[in-house]
Amino acid sequence: APQSVTPSPAALEIFRNRTWRHHPKEPMYSASQLATVQKVRLAPSPNVILQRKWTSFKWFYRDKVTNQTSFLQTLKQDVPIALDVLRAIPLLAIDFQIMMDGQGNIYQFDLDRVFLAGAYYREASFDTKFSKAYDHSMEFLGRMAAWVELQLQEQGHDGTDEDDRRDWKADYDGENNGQAVLKDHLRNSSSLSCQAFDMVNEMSGRKGKGEKTRSAKIMMVQLVQRVMYDNGNGWDDGLEITNDGMWNCTL
Repeated sequence: APQSVTPSPAALEIFRNRTWRHHPKEPMYSASQLATVQKVRLAPSPNVILQRKWTSFKWFYRDKVTNQTSFLQTLKQDVPIALDVLRAIPLLAIDFQIMMDGQGNIYQFDLDRVFLAGAYYREASFDTKFSKAYDHSMEFLGRMAAWVELQLQEQGHDGTDEDDRRDWKADYDGENNGQAVLKDHLRNSSSLSCQAFDMVNEMSGRKGKGEKTRSAKIMMVQLVQRVMYDNGNGWDDGLEITNDGMWNCTL
């Protein structure tokens, strides 16, 4: 359960001295700010954090993976899951990052960036930047899926033919690109949960609140609605979304 604790002087000193990567003279935290400290699990070793850089992935595979066949078989299962996660939560494409271990497992982390990436959401060019980030993220994972299939085929371990390896590309180039995802969210900009709307308005990154662009706010509100009301099999059957007076917010 969450607890309020008094940090040690050493921990406070770390917070005081931590600055923004791009603004080294600006502290991340001030004395008046509350900081959330989470219990974490030690990351597996070896691991690599990937941010759409293919050379980082290939270097890790070549230099750190000891059992490449087992690695590929595990990765073959995890890449489609990572693609499904990105399709389900498109805002994860903003500051896209995944962690991979030496066995081929993919880990999603820093998931609160979909709510706290304030600087991205306030930019007038959000629509363009989101579409490009989503496209590049899908292309990166799709390329990885195709590459894994090719490696397995060459090793004789349950690979598929060339047409199967390229199915992701044909599907991706069609209705599922970043612009299409954005348009789909924008089409559903009415009858939104006012409670979700208010929660999104209160969300802020470390640099404080700021007015979000309409597109970013719509995507965030729809995600909050899913978190709040989706019972895992669609909308909660007991939720009266038309009669409670709280589903009439429009952006």
